[in-house]
Amino acid sequence: MKKERKKGWKWSKESRKRLSESMKKVVRKKTPNLCIDCGKELSGRRKNSRCRKCYIKYNRGENHPSWKDGGITKGICDWCGKEVTQRTGDYKSYNHHFCNKKCEGKWRSVHRRGKDCQNWKGGFKNFTQQLRSIPEYNIWRQKIINKDNNSCRNCGVEENLEAHHIVEFSTLIKDYNITAIEQAVATVELWDINNGMTLCVHCHAEEHPDYRKLILKRVS
Repeated sequence: MKKERKKGWKWSKESRKRLSESMKKVVRKKTPNLCIDCGKELSGRRKNSRCRKCYIKYNRGENHPSWKDGGITKGICDWCGKEVTQRTGDYKSYNHHFCNKKCEGKWRSVHRRGKDCQNWKGGFKNFTQQLRSIPEYNIWRQKIINKDNNSCRNCGVEENLEAHHIVEFSTLIKDYNITAIEQAVATVELWDINNGMTLCVHCHAEEHPDYRKLILKRVS
């Protein structure tokens, strides 16, 4: 059996009219969101904004966030002396100006070398590299190649030959505590022919996997 619903009291017609009239005074109409330039109604809730067309027109020149004083400034190329035209903002942000990348590269090759280069480290050169550039080292290298009949001992190639140390050159320097070039020249063990063998560049790179890329660059 369904339960009978309790009947509640009902609003009279007069009370309904009075209630509706009072609510009209309380409820406020929503003001439409309009574009501040053209007055077009916007769908979003953001006030004091612009429609897309007006925003594109507004977001130019001084109103753009990346504005840099505008205009064009004329200058002179620091390398060739030709006239250079750049935007004023870009012209003020750089101390040197160039008409193209070639002029910039030529200028840097002269004014950014040695001590003038930002990566200058005092002209440091490894002591082992210094020893490889002395005449005694070149004489030892040539003797090794002549001993092996100007050919690689591994593959027999006769091009791009190099002298390989059986006991590494840096290891001998440490073992004999060599700290000066004069001391290295007087050390007979450094220039022992039996401590060297002739290899081509590719075979030499296989003996030194850590320096493989550097060794192979000598061929290219």
